[in-house]
Amino acid sequence: MRDTFNCMYNNGYIDHARLRENKTIFAARMHYVATEEFYSKAAIFNPISIESTTTIKSIGHSSIVDSITMTEEETGTLFAQANCKFVLICNDSKKSVPLPDWFEEKYSRPNLDKATILMSKTPSMVVPKQAFSHKLQTRHSDIDSNGHVATQEYFRFCIECAMDASKAGFYRQFVSEMWLYPVLEADVTFLGESREGMALTILTWQCESNASKMYFVILDDKAKIFECSFLFSEKKLNPIQVKL
Repeated sequence: MRDTFNCMYNNGYIDHARLRENKTIFAARMHYVATEEFYSKAAIFNPISIESTTTIKSIGHSSIVDSITMTEEETGTLFAQANCKFVLICNDSKKSVPLPDWFEEKYSRPNLDKATILMSKTPSMVVPKQAFSHKLQTRHSDIDSNGHVATQEYFRFCIECAMDASKAGFYRQFVSEMWLYPVLEADVTFLGESREGMALTILTWQCESNASKMYFVILDDKAKIFECSFLFSEKKLNPIQVKL
């Protein structure tokens, strides 16, 4: 999932340099879905051509919601889709600021549905007493050009926590090799930021009604900075066997 996010966003179409003059584009919400076929094809030594398409779904006062799809170029099969909400933040005040007029003039279009995919805030997750705890320290390699931990690294933090939890026998049904169970759906809320060398605590627990659904909350020493749910596949990928 982390690598999929990188693939979707590394080649941005928005005028980031112009938009980010003394500002930061902060990822606030994300909903991601992917297919079993995508992971099975990506897990073998067989080159596949992927076409990524990004469409702006709505432009708000200080936010953008866009939709990214990844399809197999040869067959047109949809592999993955992500809807993301980004907010423009002032670097000095750390508060949201209006999008510049030139941005709306350039990217608005008559058929833009401003009501599409509102992606409003969700109720804050309540961590149960019986939650598994995993601790880590952010690394230099986790940092992006804005000087804080890159968005996609939080997904890796959650997977590392899930791997520890499964090995410790915390999850029912998933008892080991958690990394071989791909994430088919994710609902993510970004609440804050972290920087290099920070100690973070990741908490996880399992949905009572669906063993494939896990919840994660990430905290720094002061507050909650990230929360999400992952729906894991029940089918384990076959690890690649290499004969020397």
